[in-house]
Amino acid sequence: MIVDDCKRIFGKELLAIILYGSGARADYTPKRSDLNFMIALTRKGMLSFEGSLEAIKRWQKYNVAIPLFLDDSFIAASLDAYPIEFLNIKRSYKVVYGGDLLASLSFDAKDVRLQIGRELRGKLLHLRGGWIESQDKPKNLRRLIAVSLTAFVSLFCALLYLKGSEIPDGNNDVITTAGVAFGFDAGVFLDCEKIRRGNDAFSSEEVKTLFRRYLSQVEQLSEKIDHLRMDE
Repeated sequence: MIVDDCKRIFGKELLAIILYGSGARADYTPKRSDLNFMIALTRKGMLSFEGSLEAIKRWQKYNVAIPLFLDDSFIAASLDAYPIEFLNIKRSYKVVYGGDLLASLSFDAKDVRLQIGRELRGKLLHLRGGWIESQDKPKNLRRLIAVSLTAFVSLFCALLYLKGSEIPDGNNDVITTAGVAFGFDAGVFLDCEKIRRGNDAFSSEEVKTLFRRYLSQVEQLSEKIDHLRMDE
């Protein structure tokens, strides 16, 4: 469906369609997980991507997230500014159509380190603000945990990249491996992952306690990364 639609809309300006994220991994959950696609176009094709709006609306009925439209020159020019995003796309992907634009990508460790620090501080501010906004109500805290947790898994993948460690496929394995490598309490994030997946049995008080531990671990990790030496 997506390949046929894109070929019809973009024709020869379509370079590649790449499925990435959970949809390309073993931990994909049908009817629950989103399907994420990167659609690479020529510069000329980028000028007419609005022609896909009707098709995108139709794709969303099948849990397809808003695609990431970009051209190949944008990828090359963005690796220093957004290494984590491309690192995580490259972590799990399948070429659905066209060429493999990701295979040759490499990332400067200093760029990755800088973005990790920046992202951690931003997420910390988000969690603190969200806590105030939630009024400490368990239902709201659950939502905050579920929305924020995926971003931390992406950061953990980037941390493992800095260590030169193999990045596992599943979220739980990523969390556990990063916890060992960087000395944080992986159990807190594993419990948050249960909430994200909707398969926990935590009481209201347990959710409140978990959120406080979650926030504390993020604070400690942010401080640790601020002092991380690139030769460690």
